[in-house]
Amino acid sequence: MEEGVSEEAIRDSEQIMRNEYAALQNQLLLLKQKQMALIDTLRHLEVPLLKSRKLQANQTGYSWWISTTAQKAGHS
Repeated sequence: MEEGVSEEAIRDSEQIMRNEYAALQNQLLLLKQKQMALIDTLRHLEVPLLKSRKLQANQTGYSWWISTTAQKAGHS
């Protein structure tokens, strides 16, 4: 009787490791695809948000300018 692990057991273990590695690679690929989809979605959401904030800032600035101008006119 020989000591150690049989060649067949080694081959089986190697095949299991290759299968597990391939499964992990597939999971990683799917996660990367999901990440890219989320980044793309965020980009699409960001544009309207930035436009909205810019518009709001412009309106706030305009309102401030009107009130400041009206105050100056009233004090003259």
